[in-house]
Amino acid sequence: MIDVIQQKWQGSSLKEELSSPLVQWVSLLCVLVIIGLAIIDPYLQWRAGVDQRLDQKQLQLGKLQTLKANESAIQQWIQKMDAAFAQAQQGLIDERTNGRAISNQVNAFEDVYRPLGLKFTGRRFAEPVMTPWLGENVQSNWRLQGSSDDILYLLTRLANQPKIMEPVFVEIKQVNASRRSKEKTYEIAINLRGYRKMVLSQLKARSQ
Repeated sequence: MIDVIQQKWQGSSLKEELSSPLVQWVSLLCVLVIIGLAIIDPYLQWRAGVDQRLDQKQLQLGKLQTLKANESAIQQWIQKMDAAFAQAQQGLIDERTNGRAISNQVNAFEDVYRPLGLKFTGRRFAEPVMTPWLGENVQSNWRLQGSSDDILYLLTRLANQPKIMEPVFVEIKQVNASRRSKEKTYEIAINLRGYRKMVLSQLKARSQ
């Protein structure tokens, strides 16, 4: 069988065609193309990855250059924020416990209303709750009686206090006047809320 194939191969023209220079050069070219693709394709993929990383670096560099150009403005903004934070801290009640903070608020509010001649009729305190990123609430509820002018002066003086005493609820109503006094008397029910200052680490932990 093999002898028959060899005889047919020797007698065929395919041998002559394959041995021609043109066929050999084409075959060599095909081999070179295959080898070239095997080498060039990984290179092209590597080059594409390098180009992508370079583009990312250039984008990051552009952002850094923008930040660098705005560095002075950013520093000024940070300084303003620090100053605003320090000023806000001054309005908080600097006490270690809520009980002492309530006592501090009571003394501060008494300094506000007593010079006005308002009559104290009742007071109670609320349980402390947390206001995130500000502090622990210090809340007291008051009832006072006096003239309309005295109540107006009270609210004005309250707004100008260095420590925060926020009126979260205000109700004013007329009460029965005594027979000796012809001046109308009013009662104000006011709920005041301040904030106990906390260290920054504790404030973060309780605000999250």
